[in-house]
Amino acid sequence: MLRIFKIEVYLSKVFFRYFFLSLFVFSGIFFLFSFFKVISSNDIVNGISPYYFIRTIIYLIPNILIITIPFSVVFSIFFTVGDISLRGEVIAIKVGGFSYFEMVRLLFFYAVIFSIFYYILANYIEPVCSLKSREYLRIMMNRMTNVNIKPRVFQKISTFVIYSSDVDGNFMKDVIMLRDFESKNGDKHIFKVESKRGEFRFVKEKGLDIFLSDGTIMDITKESSDILNKGSFKDYYVFIPFEFKEANYSIPYKHMSGTELNRILRYENDFKKKMAIKKEIFSRINSGISIFLFFLVSIILSFYYERESKYFSFFSSLILLFFYYSLLIISDVIFRKNNHLVMISFIPSIFMLFFGFYFYFFKLRFK
Repeated sequence: MLRIFKIEVYLSKVFFRYFFLSLFVFSGIFFLFSFFKVISSNDIVNGISPYYFIRTIIYLIPNILIITIPFSVVFSIFFTVGDISLRGEVIAIKVGGFSYFEMVRLLFFYAVIFSIFYYILANYIEPVCSLKSREYLRIMMNRMTNVNIKPRVFQKISTFVIYSSDVDGNFMKDVIMLRDFESKNGDKHIFKVESKRGEFRFVKEKGLDIFLSDGTIMDITKESSDILNKGSFKDYYVFIPFEFKEANYSIPYKHMSGTELNRILRYENDFKKKMAIKKEIFSRINSGISIFLFFLVSIILSFYYERESKYFSFFSSLILLFFYYSLLIISDVIFRKNNHLVMISFIPSIFMLFFGFYFYFFKLRFK
């Protein structure tokens, strides 16, 4: 049975104290950044809908954690070792007969747990939540900008485009409404409504009621533009919702769960799309591995530079993170130029692994 030493428990307490503190600070910074990014958007002109704004931010939390967890892991390890080193506790522990590995065994156990959690977060939770956050933001912007319909401007409201030659309060003149849609048999259509008069009413948090009078309705098939279904009306009503189902729209691979990516990969025949899906899957696997490697390299470097100040630890962790993500960006650029290199996402992690082993076997062991 593995025996847990008191020093391991003590080191764990110090680590988690710094980890949750740094996680709170970094999450707060990115949270505020996201908050100001939303409220400063040029599309929001009439205030913010609390209903959609709260949901936009809540579903953004997994994305914030994806960004802040690596920072928090690296910072907390450097500060943990730096803290106990400044008090002379590292020397006392080593004099007591403990090796570096015996001191940090529990940290490596946490590294495995963190890696699994991070992979689940990046592969199944964050993609879906970030899509919902983006969609709630889009809905909120539609709600803000389209309540005040402007004259002589084509404005997109949900799935519709509306034009009016003149707007007086809620009343419109010479109204044109357009909508693209696809029928059940796969035919693509353009739906067009023209009216001499119209009125719109805002249904709070839901959408717009549109009332039109004296006009025509046209249904045009894109593949056969000479086929036109046309009719006239005296009164016409339509409700335009701000919210609609995601399934009706093309979803980027980064917003799909791992299960969905593996499902569509089986039936995808296009080479570029297939490689892009594989690249996304490998990137998420690499993200889970990266957390373990951040633990490994941070522990090795922090003990090697244990006598330095906390400021040195701070800048060391910044350099480590900057170096890793720079390699990640470079690998993404290379993949765009050569779609065959789907495994290139692992290059930064492989480099970090060799870097950690080099520092341990040729530096730390002889210290």
